[in-house]
Amino acid sequence: MKNKKSNISIRYYSSVNTSEVSWLWYPYIPYGKLTLIQGDPGDGKSSLALKLASILSVGGRMPDGTKLSEPVNIIYQCLEDDTSDTIKPRLENYGADTSRIAFLSDDISPVASFDDDTLLNAIQKMNAKLLIFDPIQSFFNKDFDYRNVGMVRVYLNKLAVIGSKTGCAIILIGHLNKNESGKNIYRGLGSIDISAISRSVLQVERLREDSKVRIIRHVKSSLAPEGGTFGFEIDDINGISWIGDIDLENESESIISQSICCYGEKTNTVKNLLVEWLESEDLPYNEIITRMNKYNVSLRTIKMVKKELGICSIRKGDGWYWHLPELEISEENE
Repeated sequence: MKNKKSNISIRYYSSVNTSEVSWLWYPYIPYGKLTLIQGDPGDGKSSLALKLASILSVGGRMPDGTKLSEPVNIIYQCLEDDTSDTIKPRLENYGADTSRIAFLSDDISPVASFDDDTLLNAIQKMNAKLLIFDPIQSFFNKDFDYRNVGMVRVYLNKLAVIGSKTGCAIILIGHLNKNESGKNIYRGLGSIDISAISRSVLQVERLREDSKVRIIRHVKSSLAPEGGTFGFEIDDINGISWIGDIDLENESESIISQSICCYGEKTNTVKNLLVEWLESEDLPYNEIITRMNKYNVSLRTIKMVKKELGICSIRKGDGWYWHLPELEISEENE
């Protein structure tokens, strides 16, 4: 019996064309890759995913103020919440265009399917840019051991290939295990391969046990430097309000942390603008970021100057505002 010829050949890296990573939200969620968002039940990981999907569906602004060039289509597969009384009302509350957000269904409910052909065809047919599984553990069949490294790797490799082929960002929502003393990267429920194959891992948790403020820890980033710890608040009336970077060492809901890295002409420009804008009134976080975008100022520079001026974040009726204390203004003018 003749041996079959192998299709495997030797290829040198010199023949590979280099390319840059594209981002849904830099540096937290890359396009074409797997991202894991993990957290305890009720801490806001699903709300965060739905809010991001809503922003994408209308071509809005990401949490750091970045304006999307156009609306995109999303597939949101959820097996824990009802589509009619929970998911759609949340999307509408977050301002989503629900005609751009779909789910794979058996005519009534979302299907628990990892079938790669079905997913690939759906993404290509919709030209979807985001696919969300909520939670990932629900999509393994009942005989599947999601703690088994080899079995998990086979399933998730298929998803990784789909993301690579289509450029679609794939978000896996996952629960945490009970090992609170372990490293965050090992806190995900199930096999460590879920975290290992994900290019970015975000952990959503409450700032404090009794707090409405949630934080997003960037516990793994394979494609870019880790992002700062980002904050948001959830309430029944306003939905999600973005706060910005949270200073965990300060443990305050009203202080945003920045890294002071450099000074220069642009820094002075930002300082003067913030003082000018905030002398007369407090402004919403998103409004400040929107204004600064006109001056081509990086978010990192804005945060740096914010800390230097002693600007704090305060909660008002419809969200989080930046406030410049009068003491800092008087000192600046002296």
